[in-house]
Amino acid sequence: MNGFDEKRKKIYTVQKWLSTLEGAGMPLPAINPDGIYDGETRTAVYVFQGLMHLPQTGAVDEETWNALKNAAGEAERMCARSLGIYPFECRYRNSWISEGERSDKVYLVQMLLRALEGQFPALAHVEMTGVYDAETMQDVKSLQRIWGLEATGLIDLNTWNMLAGSYNMFVDCE
Repeated sequence: MNGFDEKRKKIYTVQKWLSTLEGAGMPLPAINPDGIYDGETRTAVYVFQGLMHLPQTGAVDEETWNALKNAAGEAERMCARSLGIYPFECRYRNSWISEGERSDKVYLVQMLLRALEGQFPALAHVEMTGVYDAETMQDVKSLQRIWGLEATGLIDLNTWNMLAGSYNMFVDCE
């Protein structure tokens, strides 16, 4: 890589950090990372320096570089999406939960059902037992009907995805 390419890569990195910070809510001008140190980039650096109580030059010196790197890293950690859980992947591929099963997966289902009670009035208040009992199965059948799935009461990958997606849509974003 020649010197010009290395310089553009560093500028692009600065712009990505600034963009990350702006996306995380820091009051910075929005910029488009393109590897070109233009007036918009200079202004965003200048504003960042002021917010961080650094000398406002609009140029990226070592102190500004380190402050940007640290702030962007912290913003990424604070704004990162949580990892999902995939109880039907790997060794559970093509499996399902059926009546009578006792497992940690059933606890997950029961927890999600309880969390969704406020969004779906047809749901009863299931007990957290870890056992896929008749009450839990009835709630699953009710949701399967609402979602347009066959109301088998079995929790397969499609039913799990609808359950997890409903949680993400209705509960996690409240």
